Amino acid sequence: MPDADVLVATTSFSRFVTGRYAPTEAWRTVWAAILRWLAPDAAWPELAWTPMVRSSYGREDPLPADAERQALERGVTWFLRSKLLVHPSRLEDVNRASEGDGLLPTPPPDAPVGDGSLGILEAPLSIILTDGSQMQSVSRRGDCTAESALALAFGGALLEDPELSAIARRLLDFYLFESVARKGGRADPNHTAYGLVAWGIGSPAWTVANYGDDNARLMLGTLGTAALLGTDRWDEAMMLCLLGNLRTTGRQGFRTDRLDMGPLSQHPWTHFYHRNAVNLAPHFEAYLWACYLWAYHKTGDALFLDRTRHALRATMKAYPRGLRWTNGLAQERARILLPLAWLVRVDDTPEHRAWLREAVEGLLALQDESGAIREELGPPGQGMFPPPRSNEEYGGNEASLIQQDGEPVADLLYTVNFAFLGLREAAAATREPAWIAAENRLAEFLVRIQIRSEARPELDGGWFRAFDFRRWEAWASNADAGWGAWAIESGWTQGWITSVLALRQKQTSLWDLTASSGIGRRHPELRARLMPDDLLRRTAPPRFDHQARGKSYQLAVAPAAAYPDETGQTLTDGEVGLADHTDPAWIGLQGPDITVTVDLERTVAIRQVAAPFLESVGVGVYLPARVELSLSTDGQTFASLPAVVRPPSRPDATWVHRFVVDGGGREARYVRFRAVNPGLITSGAPGAGTASWLFLGELLVNP
Repeated sequence: MPDADVLVATTSFSRFVTGRYAPTEAWRTVWAAILRWLAPDAAWPELAWTPMVRSSYGREDPLPADAERQALERGVTWFLRSKLLVHPSRLEDVNRASEGDGLLPTPPPDAPVGDGSLGILEAPLSIILTDGSQMQSVSRRGDCTAESALALAFGGALLEDPELSAIARRLLDFYLFESVARKGGRADPNHTAYGLVAWGIGSPAWTVANYGDDNARLMLGTLGTAALLGTDRWDEAMMLCLLGNLRTTGRQGFRTDRLDMGPLSQHPWTHFYHRNAVNLAPHFEAYLWACYLWAYHKTGDALFLDRTRHALRATMKAYPRGLRWTNGLAQERARILLPLAWLVRVDDTPEHRAWLREAVEGLLALQDESGAIREELGPPGQGMFPPPRSNEEYGGNEASLIQQDGEPVADLLYTVNFAFLGLREAAAATREPAWIAAENRLAEFLVRIQIRSEARPELDGGWFRAFDFRRWEAWASNADAGWGAWAIESGWTQGWITSVLALRQKQTSLWDLTASSGIGRRHPELRARLMPDDLLRRTAPPRFDHQARGKSYQLAVAPAAAYPDETGQTLTDGEVGLADHTDPAWIGLQGPDITVTVDLERTVAIRQVAAPFLESVGVGVYLPARVELSLSTDGQTFASLPAVVRPPSRPDATWVHRFVVDGGGREARYVRFRAVNPGLITSGAPGAGTASWLFLGELLVNP
């Protein structure tokens, strides 16, 4: 202010503590400007200080010979220092916060530590208080519980500390046997949710959802812990969870993002088992596929393998640009490694090796020379949580750590942690030297960036979500509300990084660690209880028999990538789609007409040709304006039949209309069918001004 000795800070200077992880160079600039203003004639030396929270080693610092062992020990000890293990003295506060905003401040360093019998909280969040501490999320989640138990069990085994092993056992006993996570409908053999495990406990909202991915990581953590402790105490719960998820996985091998208790209460499990859902999102699907492959190896139940193999084929066909991404495409690349590595374990074919190689090399294209895995955004419109598009959006929802591709940021919550596990398992399955070297580089990177802090001991030994490997400090967009750049997820991040470091110390893999599991003994009885073969046969959806079934055809225009003809037989496989645009029994085109020519392989009398089309105005799917049929005996000269026009639209309904064209008994070998797109969507309707979609499910000849 020119008329007073007052300096006005417009740089959030008041957040020097609460924003303490801002880039060091930025704060140095701010302080230097202030000091020069205060004493312009002084000879100020270059400012230097030690940040209260920093990486353990610089980019070029020499590492001690036992650096990984030290990182492992500090990573395990973090679970005790973090104060996330719930102590009885804190339970009332945790329960109260669970019913409110779900937040509590971190207890002081001298506060007592829980012994696992009341569970573990989710995370120190990226919400920083004026004393430099961070708020904690009080969610007690199943995945974080089991992943933390695995890291603690490794600590017990490698550090020869029986109390760490006991904490791991008590954590799993609490969540699987004492909490509400496996009670109610999930414990009722007559309920569709039977066998599933709740996402979390505390708030009623956490007990509603059933994420296949979260159940998968709960199972992986539990199975690994059981192997380390030499126990089968959780085998029945895990087999129930495997089968509970399998019977709600559709026949394409996809389970979708989540199934809530509402739909599971309304439908029998066969409704989900027979559905045709496709979800090209490894973030949500891949680790459940890994569990199914593991279960196949232990039980010999071919259903585990068949559904997984089918889903992986569809996913790798879309890889990478056709995938639906969550916070970034890099995480989808990281997630797919584990099931592909384990597919090679159980079904080692050249095709499956090629899938694994494509996925590993796709991920390693993002690896920096420091060992970090750079974040990558996917195609616009396919992301669930893209970067915020405005200042107003910032901090209001989940979001990626980067604003645009090329930013030197590694994500240890969604990408690097799972890449570390995936590379470990891929290298163990194949012994590829280049993959082993990449894993080693990533391990060294993680050792270097582990948090060191004397001022905040509850953070020491952890790994923040974000790391800028050019600045070499924890830094990125903090837009992901709460779970931003400086959160430490107890399970996803800390659990897996620590556990993979432990696998390296033990010179084993998760697959080999759990190889001697006897869980298969539980399979025959529980399989018969949850998935009776006679019920599967009786409830299987009908397949329509007609003279084009199984025959080849040609499409004049390829379907859209989001609604493809994945098998090349979608229109003659005998399956008609449900009234749901996500059902893969439909092919979809936006804009062009659909013209398909079927070769019946011999001349037949064409009595009738039928074609079911979907209409769902809310998502821009319309019936064709008309359909046309032409017939040929030689595939060259076609004779046209009278067209059939569409019925009136039903804007408030999602329904299937079957167009029927009378063939009059004409002889033909080739049937050409054309559906005419109705054009641009009219004003006032969703998507007005854009091209209409056509969705065709089957071409039935003489049904």
